[in-house]
Amino acid sequence: MAAIITDILCKSVLAVESQPDYTANLFSYSIGTAMFGEPIATHLPLQNYQRANFMTKVNQSTLQLLHTRRSVKAADLHAPGPNPAQIEQLLAAAHRVPDHGKIGPWRFIVFTDEARIQFDNKLKNIYEQNNPDASETLIAHNSRLLSRAPCVIAVIASPNLEHPKVPQWEQTLSAGAACQNLLIAAHALGFSAQWLSEWYSYDAAVNTLLNMQSNEQIAGFIYIGTPSQPPQERARPALDERVTYWNNNEDLA
Repeated sequence: MAAIITDILCKSVLAVESQPDYTANLFSYSIGTAMFGEPIATHLPLQNYQRANFMTKVNQSTLQLLHTRRSVKAADLHAPGPNPAQIEQLLAAAHRVPDHGKIGPWRFIVFTDEARIQFDNKLKNIYEQNNPDASETLIAHNSRLLSRAPCVIAVIASPNLEHPKVPQWEQTLSAGAACQNLLIAAHALGFSAQWLSEWYSYDAAVNTLLNMQSNEQIAGFIYIGTPSQPPQERARPALDERVTYWNNNEDLA
């Protein structure tokens, strides 16, 4: 009986291998897990394993994407930016984050084209009111903040403060995860991005401008575009200095 089931599954896998990797991966995972407790590929006859080993390929591509992501300064991001269809893909990725309680404690505000310039004019006025002695150089810099990149997405943390089970901190972390997913999705689409806050993420007048509620806070502005030059790798904190494996007999302090 097991041989018959395996043969059927092998034929099914080969039938979907012409589909996009995601479809094949999902098929292998969902059916294989239901039958064997793990993806189909681990139970295929040897001669079919290589052809059906799409899951490993997809996972390696995902790891490569994560290992090569890096931020690019907003000032170095130029056109072209994501088109409307790509922006929808970015938002769909941002929307798919851990969300304890299915609350959806975040929302997004998209700035493209003329909207960036209009918002920049508002920010310039607010900056001048807050800094009446600012130099012309500073005023000029703060008059074209969102215009630095062709697309900017503001991520607003919008927690439910009255939720009986999910703490605000967990909901805030979910909004942060949405920011990270935007960065990764932009990288996957061939763009570069930068997660910024800067002064306008903490200004009451800007909050009013964005129609923010009392429970809301700006998690960040995600600047997205094409880098003016290939991103260069930078030094990272030493990973081995930040990882410990808990052992009941050792002091981890």
